[in-house]
Amino acid sequence: MVVLQPTRAKEKMVSESEKIHAVVLAGGINRIRLYDGYEPGYKALLSFGDRPSIQFVLDALRQEPGIDRICVVGPEEEIRTALPGDYHLEFEPGGRRFSESFLRGLAHFHDAPAILFITADLPLVTPGAIANFLEQCRRKAENSVQLFFSAVSEETFTGPFRDAPKRCSSFRDMAICHGNLALLPPKALQGIPIFSPERLDGIYRSRKKTLQTCWAFGWPFLLGYLFGAGFLRPFRLQTVLRVASHHFSLEIVPIFLDHPGVALDIDEPQDYEFARNLLEKEFGGPGNTPCPGGEKQIRESAGPAMHQ
Repeated sequence: MVVLQPTRAKEKMVSESEKIHAVVLAGGINRIRLYDGYEPGYKALLSFGDRPSIQFVLDALRQEPGIDRICVVGPEEEIRTALPGDYHLEFEPGGRRFSESFLRGLAHFHDAPAILFITADLPLVTPGAIANFLEQCRRKAENSVQLFFSAVSEETFTGPFRDAPKRCSSFRDMAICHGNLALLPPKALQGIPIFSPERLDGIYRSRKKTLQTCWAFGWPFLLGYLFGAGFLRPFRLQTVLRVASHHFSLEIVPIFLDHPGVALDIDEPQDYEFARNLLEKEFGGPGNTPCPGGEKQIRESAGPAMHQ
C-alpha cells in the first residue's frame, strides 16, 4: 500500500508543458437492442455511418497536442480491423468487468504522473472538449494526489442538445451529468479503498443513478443523502466531494465542461438514435468526424452554461 506523504502532495500531478498518456476503455459490451437488427457487441465498434464509435474518440485525441501515447483496453484484432490506417496505438486486453479493464489501463502507464481515461462509446466528443478538460486540470493542479473528473451541468443541455437523453444526479445546488473523462495519478492511487475492484464496479454500474452511487461509495454516503433528501435539503455537490475526498485520502475535483457530448455515451436505444441524428444534422452525416468548426457551431447554438 502506498502511503500518501505530505511531501508528495506538494508536487503537481501535471505541469503546463507535460504531455499526457491516454487510456481508451473499449472492452464494454452492449447487450441491449439499440436498433432493429442490432446484435450485441463491443460499444467501441458500434457503427455510425461508416465509422466505429472508437474512431471518433481517437480522432479527437489525435487532434489534441497535449496527448502523447494512447493505449486501448479492448479487443485488439477487431479494433485494428475496424480502423482505417495505423493509429499508432498500444493495446491491453479488455477485462470481463470494468474494474479489470480500468486497472489494466492504469498499469500500462504506471510510471506516468497522470493518465487521461476516456470511454470508447463517445461519438459526440470533440477535440475542444478534451483540450478544455486538460487545460482546466492543469490550471487547478496543486498536488500529486488529485483526481479530476468531468461533469456537465444540466443547464448546458440547450440548443441541439435540448432533447438529449441525459441522466443527471441532483444535489442541493445543481444537477450534473457525469462526463466520461478523468485524469488520475496512478502512483498515488495504490491502496486507496475506492480503487478496489468491487468498489470500482459498483460505482461504474450506478454512475447515472444518485442513490446507487451513494451506496457504491459506502453506507455513510447513502444515509447522508437520504437524510438530506428526506428534509428536502440534500447535500451540495462540494460537500459530498469534500467528505469523499477526506474518506479516500484523495482530493476529488470536478471539471465542468460546456460540452454535453462528453456525457452522452451509448447505453440505450435513445442514446444511439440521438447521436446518429445529431451527427447527420450537424456534421453532414454519421461518417463525418466532429471537427473544430462543427464543434463551434454546436457550442454556439447550445448557448452558455451557468456553473455554480
